[in-house]
Parts: sequence; C-alpha cells; structure tokens
Amino acid sequence: MNFAIGFLLGFSTKPLRLISVLGFVVGGVSFAYLIVVLVRAVFVGIPVAGWPTLVSLVTFLSGVQLLALGTIGEYVGRIFLESKRRPLYIVEEIIGQSGDIPAHFSSSS
Repeated sequence: MNFAIGFLLGFSTKPLRLISVLGFVVGGVSFAYLIVVLVRAVFVGIPVAGWPTLVSLVTFLSGVQLLALGTIGEYVGRIFLESKRRPLYIVEEIIGQSGDIPAHFSSSS
C-alpha cells in the first residue's frame, strides 16, 4: 500500500492540482446553493429554517480551505521538483567537442 501511495504522489503534482480543482468546484457549487437559498427566502418567501444556510456556508468554507490547501500544495510540489535539480532539457546527442557550431546549425547560409 505504501508503494502504491508513493507511486501516485511521488512523481506528479496532479493530485495536488486535483485538490485545487475539487476545492474550486465545492466552493462554487455551495456558493450557488447559498444564492438559491437566499433567493428563495427573500423573493419567494419560503422560510429558511437555518439548516440550508448552515450547510451551504460550511461547504463553501470547506471548498475555500481545499482551494487554499491545493494552492499551497502546488507551491510545495514545485519546490520539490526544483530540489531534484533535474535538467530542464535533455541533449539527444553531442555534435563536435571543440565548441564549433556545425554548418547545418549556423544562422549564416
């Protein structure tokens, strides 16, 4: 089980991004539900007993927390990838050891 978790989390920042997206979705849906509850209470006249308002506020704040956690996780993930000191690119082959630029790579034709 530890190897599976390490495989999922050790080589990618996608789970961190998924947490950010999940937080954004939860926050957005709960905010929309809060608007619906308020519109029903103000314009339609349906009395709100407190339960829908409380649930929408708690889920909205949970979504905000998930979004913040995902954002912090993105930063930590980028720091982790940078700390590996891997090259930004990989050279396929080395052409000429003297530092001369081959003719087919030079800009003067």
